[in-house]
This record gives sequence, structure tokens and C-alpha cells, in this order.
Amino acid sequence: MLQGRLVVDCDGVRVEAGPGDVVRVPPDRPAYYSAAPYARMFYVYGTNPEGLASTTFADRAAAAPADG
Repeated sequence: MLQGRLVVDCDGVRVEAGPGDVVRVPPDRPAYYSAAPYARMFYVYGTNPEGLASTTFADRAAAAPADG
């Protein structure tokens, strides 16, 4: 994280990150990001080492806590 606060939801776990923090999202897992009022981050995305197609959840509740 560079500036602001970022909330990341993945696999039912919610993490709040601030400047200097690093958040790692496991491969092949959907994650949802939110910021109020803003966040500036450096995002690194790598290819799937097995060459598999990307997948996402259509239902946010499958990956994020209900309190968000």
C-alpha cells in the first residue's frame, strides 16, 4: 500500500491495509477490494503457473464476509 486504507476480502477473511502494508491473495482465489475514501496501491499480478484459465465468483458472498 502506498496511501490511504484498502479493505481486501478473500475466502471469508477481511484485511485492512495501510501505507507500507502488503496483502497477498492466494492464487486462483477471488478477492474483492474497497477503499473509503481512496487507496493508492501497487498491484502485482502473475500468470497461473499451470496455465489454467482465470475464474471468479459471481456471488460476492462466496468470498467476502456478510458485514461489508
